[in-house]
Amino acid sequence: MSLLIYPVSVVMTFWHRILTGVLGVSDATAWAVSIVLLVLTVRLFLLPFAYRQFKSTRFLVNLRPRVAALEAEFADRHDPGAAREKLRRQRELQREGGYRMRDGCVPALIQVPFFLGLYQLLLRISRPGDLEATEHHGVGVLDGQDVGHFLDASVAGVPLPAYSVMSDEQFAFLGTTASDVFHLALPLCIAASVFTTANFGYSLYRNWLTLDHNSALAISLFRGMWLLLPVLTLFPLIFGLGGPAPVAIMCYWVMNNLWTLAQSLGLHLTLDRIVPYTPEFMEHRDRMRDARRARRAEVREARRGLARRERERSRAVRAASREERRAVAARVAEESRLDQIATDRVVHRERYARAEVKERRRAEAAAARAAAAAGRKDAGEGAGSGSGSGSGADDDAGAGDRDATTDNGAGDAGQQTGDRDRTCDDAAPCDCAEAERIRTEFPEDTLDAPYGRHALPVRRSARCGGDVDTHPTPADSTDAATPDADSTPGTGRDDTTETDPTA
Repeated sequence: MSLLIYPVSVVMTFWHRILTGVLGVSDATAWAVSIVLLVLTVRLFLLPFAYRQFKSTRFLVNLRPRVAALEAEFADRHDPGAAREKLRRQRELQREGGYRMRDGCVPALIQVPFFLGLYQLLLRISRPGDLEATEHHGVGVLDGQDVGHFLDASVAGVPLPAYSVMSDEQFAFLGTTASDVFHLALPLCIAASVFTTANFGYSLYRNWLTLDHNSALAISLFRGMWLLLPVLTLFPLIFGLGGPAPVAIMCYWVMNNLWTLAQSLGLHLTLDRIVPYTPEFMEHRDRMRDARRARRAEVREARRGLARRERERSRAVRAASREERRAVAARVAEESRLDQIATDRVVHRERYARAEVKERRRAEAAAARAAAAAGRKDAGEGAGSGSGSGSGADDDAGAGDRDATTDNGAGDAGQQTGDRDRTCDDAAPCDCAEAERIRTEFPEDTLDAPYGRHALPVRRSARCGGDVDTHPTPADSTDAATPDADSTPGTGRDDTTETDPTA
C-alpha cells in the first residue's frame, strides 16, 4: 500500500508548498485546500483513461446488433471449427467498430490504485495511532512535522482529524466540541449522500438505455443494482455521523463524488455528440425490449391459465357423484399432470432450449468420435491387407519349419519312451525312489498312451515288492468292467480279474 501512497503524497505536498510558499496562505488553511486540489489533480490525471473507457463501451454497444446477428448465424453450429470462425469474425467486427478490449480494462486498472492511494493517505494522516502524541510517524513523503501541522488544520473552526463519536477527552485535546463537529459533519454527509445517489441514479438511467434485453445475466445485474441504491444513499450518513470518519475524509467524499457526477454527465453528453447511438442499435434495442415484454406476458398468461384450469378441475371433482368421484379424480389428476408439463415447457422455454442444444452438442461430439474411430479402424485394415500379400512366402516357409519341428518332436518322444522302458527294465533292484525319478523325468504330457503317468504306479508296485496298484490302465479298465466267464456266482470269489504286472 505504501507504493500507492507515495505518488499521491507527492502531489499533496506539492500543492501545500505552492499555497504556503508562493501564495502566502496560512499553514492550517493550506492543508484543507490541499485536499481539494489533490482530488482535482488525481481525477484530472485519470480523466483521459475514463474517457477511453466510456468511448470503448459506446463502441461495443453500437456493435450489439451485428454481434447478435453473428450469434444467430452460428446458433446451430457447435463444432470446434465453427467456434473458431465465430471468434475470428467477432474480433473483426470489434476491430471494424473501433472497440478494443484494452480500452475497457486498462483504464480501470490504472484508476483503482490511485483511488486507494488517495483514500489511504487521507485516512492515515487524519487518524494517527496516537492523536495526543507530540511526534508522529511520516506517511509517504510527508514527515512527522507535516503530519502534525495537518492535524492542527481546521475547516470552519473544526479540526480535520475530528469526528462525531470521539470521546470528551479527545474533543478537549483538539479544542472543539461534539456539537461543533456534528453541525459540520451533517451537511458534508448529506452532500456526499446526494452526490453519490445522483451519480448512481444517472448510471442506472444510462444502463437502462443500453440494457441488453436478450441477456438474462445483464437483466439480473441491472435488477441487483437497484438493491444497492439505498445502501449507497445511507452509507455516508451512517458512517459519517456514527462512525470514525474524520472531517478530512468527509471533505474528500464530497469533492470526489461531486467530480464523479460531473464527469459522468460531461462524458456521456460529449459522446452523445461524437459517438451517438446508431439507428441500428436503437431498433435492435426496441425490438428486444418488445420481445421480452411479450415473453413476460406469455408466461403470466400461461400461469394464469393453469390456475384457472386447476380450479375448474377441482369443481368437477366436487360436482361428481360418490360413485364416479374416484374415476373423475383419477382422470383429473392425469389431466393436471399433463397440463403442468405443458405449462412448464412454456414458462421455461429457454431452459429447455438450452438443454436441447447441450444434448445436440453431446450427440454431435459422440458421432465425431465414432467417425474418427471408424477411420482409424479402416486405416488399420488397409495396412493389414497390404502387408498380407507380401508374406505368403514367409507363411510357406513357416509351414515347412513346423512340419520339421513336429517330426523332431515325435522322434524325441520315442527316445524318451525307450529311455523309460530301459530304466524300468534294467534297474535291479528297483525301489520307490527309482519310481519317483521316473515320474519326474517323464511327465504325463510327454508320454503317449498306454505309457502315461497312470502306468507308473503299477510298475513301481510290482518291481518294488509292493501290492499291485489298483489303478488300471485304459486297456485294463474295459476288461475289469466285464465279468469273468469262469467265475461261479455265490462262492464269494472276487468277480474282477487281477491286473497283470507285466501287461
